[in-house]
Amino acid sequence: MDSLAAINFVSLNETAPDSMESFVADYQAMEQWLTMVRRSNKVSLNYLNHWRTHFHRYADTLRLHPQGGPPEGFNYDFIMLSQEPDTDAADLQAGTFTVERQQANRVLVQARGPRHNGWQVGLDFVLIRTPENHWLIDSISNTGSTF
Repeated sequence: MDSLAAINFVSLNETAPDSMESFVADYQAMEQWLTMVRRSNKVSLNYLNHWRTHFHRYADTLRLHPQGGPPEGFNYDFIMLSQEPDTDAADLQAGTFTVERQQANRVLVQARGPRHNGWQVGLDFVLIRTPENHWLIDSISNTGSTF
């Protein structure tokens, strides 16, 4: 996770006028991140393609609509879907994991942290089974989080 978090997907746009701070996407960094995640052997091609599409869509947005401040679409951790990934990971590890729905080769796992004064961290993982009988993450969503 630390190696992935160290990858910078954007840099300051050196060609922008002095009066405007804007960013450009680094496609090489995006592919480096995708390669590192693929090498974990824990995710499906669908998962990787989802993030490749996301990166390219927001890179296009940066190109067409320069923005200052944290660039939209790149300002959070892509595994934990959070701006506080370490805190959320610790919360999830202290919580519960339940299998909500299971089919022969597809499972929804709900990870929920403990409740804290009306809010709770939650992630949903869709896992698929390969022909070699390995489980891979096909998607991660934070639809289970409540605040």
